[in-house]
Amino acid sequence: MVRGLLCALLVAGCDEVWSIDHVDYAGDDDAQANVSCAQDPHDEDCDGFPDASDRCPGVADDQTDADGDGLGDACDPSGTTNERVELFISFADPAQTWNVLAGDWHPHADSYVYSSVAFANSGIARFTGVVPEPPFWIEVHFRVDAIDVQVSQFLVVVDADPAGDGVACGHDRQVNPLVDRVRATYAHATTGNEIDIMTVAPGEYRVLATYDRTSKIHCTLRADDNSTSGTTMASASPPQPGALAVRSFRIGATVHWIAVYKTY
Repeated sequence: MVRGLLCALLVAGCDEVWSIDHVDYAGDDDAQANVSCAQDPHDEDCDGFPDASDRCPGVADDQTDADGDGLGDACDPSGTTNERVELFISFADPAQTWNVLAGDWHPHADSYVYSSVAFANSGIARFTGVVPEPPFWIEVHFRVDAIDVQVSQFLVVVDADPAGDGVACGHDRQVNPLVDRVRATYAHATTGNEIDIMTVAPGEYRVLATYDRTSKIHCTLRADDNSTSGTTMASASPPQPGALAVRSFRIGATVHWIAVYKTY
C-alpha cells in the first residue's frame, strides 16, 4: 500500500457562506469499527494483531514480511532496506497528547478531529510526544469530512516550530481557476513546491512524506480509492528542528492514525 507511493455539524446557512462541500457519515462507521476493536491491547486496524506487535499497525494485513525486516509488506516503504515502525499514534493512548494552538482539534473515537462551523481560521495542533530524528518516512491516514469548494488546505507538518509552522506535506486548494494540488512546503506558505491533482472530495486519504532534515521533503497525497494522487518535493533547508503537527484550513478532517518508519 505504502510502497505504491503518503465540520462538525454546520450551522444553518454556513454552506452558502463558505460554499462547503460535505458529506454525512451515518452512524460514523469508523467510530463504530474502532469501538469494536477498542480492546486492551489496542488493535487500530482490527486485523487481530495488537498495535504493539502488529507489523503494519494501521493496515489490516496477514503480517507477511518478505524481506524479514519486521515491517509487513502492506506498509513497508522499501523492499530492499530494513525498516521498522518507530512511532505509531492511534489516538487511543492518553500519553500521546497534543497541544491545540488554534481551532477545535479534539480526540474522538480513537481519532483526532478538526471541525468548525465557519472555517474562518486555521486549526493547528502540535504533538507533545517524542518524534524520531529524521531521516524518516511518515504516513498519515485521514478522512476529509467537509471541504470548502473555493480555498482549503490540510498539511502534516513534520518539523513544526512552536507556532505549528515548518516543513510540511499535504493538500492545497486555490481558485481562479479551481485547482487541487499536492503541496510540500518549508516555513508554511513561504517556500514550497506543488503539483496539480484531480479534485479532492470528502473521503479517505493518506499523506506519505519522506524527510531528511539536511536535504528535501518528498510528499505524496493519495486517495484510498485511487481517485486522485500526486507527488512533489521541496527544499527543507535551513533545518527547522521541531515537533509533529497537523494544520487544517477550511477542511473538516478526521485523522485516524500516524506512523513514522525508520531505516536501521
